[in-house]
Amino acid sequence: MAWNAVVACLAGTALATCLGGWNEGFELWRVWILSGWKCAAWLLSAFGLGMFAKDKVFDRATDGLSLAFAFGIAILLVVDQWLGTLGLLGAWRGVVAFGALVPGWIMALRLMLRAWKLQPQDTVNTFWWWPALGAIATLLIAASISPGVMWSTEFGGYDALEYHLQAPKEWMAAGAIRPLEFLAYSGMPNFVEGGFLHVMSLASDARDGAVACQMLHASMLLVAAFVLADCAALFSNTCGVNERVARIVALCAMLSTPWMIVVGSLAYSESGIVLAFACILNVFARKPRSLPWAGFMLGVLMAVLIGSKLSSIILVVPALMACLALGIGRACLNWKCMVWGALAMTISLTPWLARNWYYTGSPVFPLATNLVGLGWWSGEQSVRWNQAHASDANAMQRALAVWNQLFVFGVGTNPTAGEPWKWFWGALPWLGVISVVTLAFRRATRRVAIALAGGGALMVIGWMFATHLQSRFLIPLAVPLSLACGLAMASVFTRATREQYSTTGALKPLRMALGVWACLPGFFLATDTPHSLYFIGQNGYFQGDDDWRDLRSREAGLRDAVLDNMTVELVMNHWQPQWRVLSVGWSTPFWLQPKAQLTWSSVWDTNAIEECDGLSVKESTALLSKNFDALLIDVPMLERWKRSGWLSPKINLDQLKELSKSLTHVAQLRGGKILLGLRRNAVLNLPAVE
Repeated sequence: MAWNAVVACLAGTALATCLGGWNEGFELWRVWILSGWKCAAWLLSAFGLGMFAKDKVFDRATDGLSLAFAFGIAILLVVDQWLGTLGLLGAWRGVVAFGALVPGWIMALRLMLRAWKLQPQDTVNTFWWWPALGAIATLLIAASISPGVMWSTEFGGYDALEYHLQAPKEWMAAGAIRPLEFLAYSGMPNFVEGGFLHVMSLASDARDGAVACQMLHASMLLVAAFVLADCAALFSNTCGVNERVARIVALCAMLSTPWMIVVGSLAYSESGIVLAFACILNVFARKPRSLPWAGFMLGVLMAVLIGSKLSSIILVVPALMACLALGIGRACLNWKCMVWGALAMTISLTPWLARNWYYTGSPVFPLATNLVGLGWWSGEQSVRWNQAHASDANAMQRALAVWNQLFVFGVGTNPTAGEPWKWFWGALPWLGVISVVTLAFRRATRRVAIALAGGGALMVIGWMFATHLQSRFLIPLAVPLSLACGLAMASVFTRATREQYSTTGALKPLRMALGVWACLPGFFLATDTPHSLYFIGQNGYFQGDDDWRDLRSREAGLRDAVLDNMTVELVMNHWQPQWRVLSVGWSTPFWLQPKAQLTWSSVWDTNAIEECDGLSVKESTALLSKNFDALLIDVPMLERWKRSGWLSPKINLDQLKELSKSLTHVAQLRGGKILLGLRRNAVLNLPAVE
């Protein structure tokens, strides 16, 4: 396993060097050493816990290194939920965060000392996965780039900077995982974000853990891909088709799909869904030794599936139920298995439900506010939220959305200007459909074909009628599509008599083709956001450190360049860190120092500017100046929110324009933002030259 990791890192270094030069190759290793150790420490503990759980569910002789990894990741995410909710992850300056990893480290060490007990395929470095090397290298590079620049469809990782990374940063300051009045998404289960909090707690500053969080999310995707490859091999044995082909094709089908690399390289939560989904299918394909332990782990995995993103209840759970109905995983329908699974789910989801009920009075806030309580929201906020997270399209428009957002996504003219539109699904949807049809023609694989087709259809229907029709929400569909690709290609390499062809020579052209396919994510890495490799590990750039240095330079050209393109981070981290600033529209403050006195809110939450609704300019200025030194207005974002119907009716853009005319313009900031002074001394004097 260690040698496999070394090969992947060397491939990443080679690709980074080719795309960005020798300096970027060396920069990768610096980031992996300085930031990667936090992710590695968390994963090593998860591996130890997972091996313990795998031995209980199956036995020590059973293969499944990747399955053990997945078990451990799920267990540790649940542990982080409990520790984070109880406020223990940040206790004693991170001592508890380190201590929570020790049991897993001990178990992992014991495993290493008896490594001979693993079966040959897990101990011998065969590098069977080498065709996927290009995609893996791309994932490692992209995950090492500081958040804020990748990818175009994600608007520079906007969601990560506003929510997935910002929430753990706020929790570090608050001392516990809890709903936050200014960030609605903090009320979600946030299982993956709980893992991010654990990683951040290993550093003194949350911002130092940003790249480590991306690496953790990328690692979850890699583990999920290998778990799915094992799953394909297990199903191929049941169906009597070529195991080696099923394994490598399923792996490459998932990792060669650009969407998986895009999402996996950012600090999002989708990898948690994909990991739990693939792992549950893997367990379904096996025969457990202990039904209570199998049920318990399935309950934990179901909790992680739901806790990573609540949309999984609609998108993934019905697909799993379809598999059970068709007899896949029938051994898990035992009453012992179900009782222990229910217990595990209850234990795992209790922290989320309890903290939401305690802080908001609604256990599932901000969801179902019309049924179980508004929390601290108003009825108007609830309506805006519900309308924004659903679609009013008719049935034909929803069907067309499937075509546009899945099959031809990024091909031709974008039907919705301004929304993501890149060929990030690649050929997977087409190959997946063809593969399901191919499997249906063979009697031995017909039941699996029906399960994959039925499960996939339920996922698409759920997406059509219960989401706001964004392509990224279809990411879990990559699991059945990739599995179908692997099994269909394996059936091609198997005679009608179930005798497998000799693949020694036949696999060579297949592996070469898969290797070329795996280069597709690398192509988008080089073309989607040009020059992004120069931001590998460049946290200081996004924190305004480089601009502050240039602003104090003796070279007038450097100073003028900074003044023409100033950032909020430059002003609040270096220039005027003592200012109390109210932000209206700008909601991505992750790179600000933890002690920055910024008051902000997401689009769904109440902003302090709403208190000025209906007041005159003079009255508004007097009210705001009581608590703030400056007012930051992100005009382009506010206009976007208004066009989308998301902006609070109490935020009046015309009133803000009148207010901006009467206040001192302190600075014009990057991206169309303006900084207005609420006090006479709110000015930016040039710092002394050094």
